[in-house]
Amino acid sequence: MNATYAQPMRMHYAEARVESSRNPIEQIHYLVNLLMIFSMLLSIMSPLYTPAINSAPSFAFPGEVRAPAAPLPDLAAAEPRAGDETRSPTPVEAQRAQPELAAPVRDLPGRVAAVPLATGAVMEVEGAVAGKLGVALAPAWLSDAPIAVAPAVAAPAAPELTLPSTWQVLDLAALARPEAVNADVAVPLGESLAPAWYEGSGVGEDVLALGSGLPGTDWEAAFYQTGGENQCSGAIRVTFALAVPPYPVSRGNIYGDVYTVTVTNNDSITTTNVTLRINPNQGFYYLGDSASVQSSISGTLTYSDTGTGAPDDVALIAVTGDISSTTLETGETMTFTFRLATNADAISAQQLVVNLQSGSLDCGVYRTTNVQTVRGNLTVQKSPNIRTAKLGDTLGWSVKLVNTGLGNVYSAQVQDIFGAGYVNTDLIGLPTAPITLAAGAFATYYVTGTVNACNQLTNTARVWWSIGNQDGTASASTPASSEVDVRFTLENPNVSLQVAPSNITVPFCTSMTRTVVVTATASSTAKNLRVTGNIGGFSLSNLSPDWSYSGGIFTYNGGTP
Repeated sequence: MNATYAQPMRMHYAEARVESSRNPIEQIHYLVNLLMIFSMLLSIMSPLYTPAINSAPSFAFPGEVRAPAAPLPDLAAAEPRAGDETRSPTPVEAQRAQPELAAPVRDLPGRVAAVPLATGAVMEVEGAVAGKLGVALAPAWLSDAPIAVAPAVAAPAAPELTLPSTWQVLDLAALARPEAVNADVAVPLGESLAPAWYEGSGVGEDVLALGSGLPGTDWEAAFYQTGGENQCSGAIRVTFALAVPPYPVSRGNIYGDVYTVTVTNNDSITTTNVTLRINPNQGFYYLGDSASVQSSISGTLTYSDTGTGAPDDVALIAVTGDISSTTLETGETMTFTFRLATNADAISAQQLVVNLQSGSLDCGVYRTTNVQTVRGNLTVQKSPNIRTAKLGDTLGWSVKLVNTGLGNVYSAQVQDIFGAGYVNTDLIGLPTAPITLAAGAFATYYVTGTVNACNQLTNTARVWWSIGNQDGTASASTPASSEVDVRFTLENPNVSLQVAPSNITVPFCTSMTRTVVVTATASSTAKNLRVTGNIGGFSLSNLSPDWSYSGGIFTYNGGTP
């Protein structure tokens, strides 16, 4: 660069006042971009205005180093001119006292010559780069008008300065005065303030265009979603809470547990066609028609739900009614409740996912949570286990169902089976509908039966529930059971028979009544008493009510004789 010294220059621009209607966030965005552009320009131009007082520039590329500096001129040794007085050098003279530069190592495609600025001229660019550097380095808003600089005294010529081959020199003649920017014009920030050679990322930062047509001045409203008739509020402005049951959920709960979702719209954008999407855990399923929807504005809302109700199947709860009901307004809160049932596969540490949708449009608002599950264990015990009984004794047993697991037992059922040696069995104490047992709970029932034989006197209780126990017992196909038995006591009573008179004379063709007395003289009771008699040649009639006769055998049918 053919310049004796690099002089500081002051650029004068016409004062421009820019008024903006943008909100503070947008203004900060603009200021940050301006600072970045000015910092970039200063980093490019600073070497041009930095005096070279060392043997190498403040920065250097590999193989590109300045020549050694020449010694400073001795101003004190200069011959005084007529009329000069002894004085100290002025700051301008001190600045001019710079070392001379050696000859350039190699030629540059263009050279910059410094001309006396006292004539009011500006710097000129020679060579192939003339007329191009201003376009390459200057901002697009600068015009071609020359810029006046302060006059200066020309300094002695110095050797050329070697610059890297990749550098270009700023053409000040191509610079123009800045013009006021109309803040109401929605143009990308990069095009309005960046230099012409700056291509950018290819993605326009049209902040004003993003906010056009949106109500209010809330800049976050620019992030809402739309899709046809569906529209979502800004996801970061929606409060979405999912509350699971405050206790571990039991497996096999065919009645379902209650879950609650609360949605509050803090955005100026509404959410239309409000729909809740439920993706249950493995082994969980949505119970149809179990939901409810409450609005802080409209009260109780109607809904429609879809889904097969099969385990793991996604379910949708869509608010129905007019547009005021189906829209989540600014400041409105909607509360959803619904039930999820479980089967045996509902193990712990699985995620329940609930999303907010506008119709079929996902609003990007969701919650996930792990649901802890536990399992019940059903057992049955019948007592007493073994007892002694005689023929005709009426016996009673207790049937006790106990849940020894950590979770609830749902839809438990019990069955009691008497052996064939019993009569007059009574099962009225057993439950006729399925029952539920909490963890550690029990239920007790009673049954009775009468001993009618000396064998087949077992009695068995069976229980099962909706999913059965973890070990495979207490299911409908493999019920848990408890069996009791009776030790039968056999007795031989001492029975005597008396017929009076012993000799019976029956007149011809005359009826006669005779009495037969049967007496049990032992301490035990005689059961099923029968008397065999030979009444050949006689016709039997008017038999006592407690007796019957057939084939020569009299049978006592009354009570205990």
